[in-house]
Amino acid sequence: MPFKLETTSAKPSPSVPLKASPLVLILLAACACLVWVLAAQPAPGEAVAFVPSPFYDTCSVQPTRSLVNTSTLTLAGEPVPLHKRRVRARLERELRHYLTAPAQTRYMAARARLYFKVIDPILRRHGIPRDFRYVVAVESAFDNDAVSRRGATGLWQLMHSPAQEVGLQINQEVDERLHLERATDAAARYLKSLKKQTGSWTAALASYNCGPGRFARRAALAGQRDYYRLWQRGETGRYVFKVLAVKELLERPESYGLSLGRQRLGWPDCKRVRVSQPIASLADFAQRHHTDLATLRELNPWLVGRSLTPPAGKAYHLLVNRKPYRRIAQAEFARQDSASRALTSARLDSVAFVAEAI
Repeated sequence: MPFKLETTSAKPSPSVPLKASPLVLILLAACACLVWVLAAQPAPGEAVAFVPSPFYDTCSVQPTRSLVNTSTLTLAGEPVPLHKRRVRARLERELRHYLTAPAQTRYMAARARLYFKVIDPILRRHGIPRDFRYVVAVESAFDNDAVSRRGATGLWQLMHSPAQEVGLQINQEVDERLHLERATDAAARYLKSLKKQTGSWTAALASYNCGPGRFARRAALAGQRDYYRLWQRGETGRYVFKVLAVKELLERPESYGLSLGRQRLGWPDCKRVRVSQPIASLADFAQRHHTDLATLRELNPWLVGRSLTPPAGKAYHLLVNRKPYRRIAQAEFARQDSASRALTSARLDSVAFVAEAI
């Protein structure tokens, strides 16, 4: 039987699109980036031109747009290396942080003028540089009620153990971290001890924030104690620059287009009462001095208990209003203009401050 060979025309198969795996795409992108980086390298002796980048502001400071308008800056008499791009960038970041909230910065400046009258003489007595007055602004924004998540308390944000090591009393009756004069005195002595350990005021300031042990470990790993040459992460990496930013804005506000206003805060009309004997009831003590316990605590925030027992051979000095505070506050508030009232309306219930326009 003869065989018949049949031929059929082949039908073209439908085209299947090529699919590249994600790994291949990643390799291609990496190769493209490598070629771009190598092509961007300048030849030996070739000048490098400055080319703005949309990401440049996040990592460094553009020379023509730098917010830092000074070439020389010192902290406690120690020079700040502003010629380093990274240092200028970090300082500019903190300046922008405070300039974005001018109302809060102005209120902080008003509180600073009030507290500096008490802080400056104490720092000067201990030989602490004047620039350390700005530590309070960074630590607590001059808010004596500030308490951190770790338990640091008061204007200077002192921790429990370091505060007791420098002589502050912390018990069920008193917490002297909330006592303005004694807390400032303790902070000054603590800073002086940190200066002896670290060798410089800048390193002492960083140690005040992160602790002397942690700073010593970081310095040992880096083989040096220069704060500006250490790789500091998180809060410690910004801490010194925050102090520098506050110093710049409070000392030279007009250089940054900031108006601090003419508002000032004043202390209430108080008298000091010497207490050398135990007080069984602070409420009874307040009544005897024609006030109440709430007002007594607001004037003396370091009183945290219901009684008071002075140490043997020592005495406390309690602040007591010469006349009822509510009457003083309302009289002062009535004399203010609308701008001053907006600034102090939130503080009328606090006996620690009475604002007045000058």
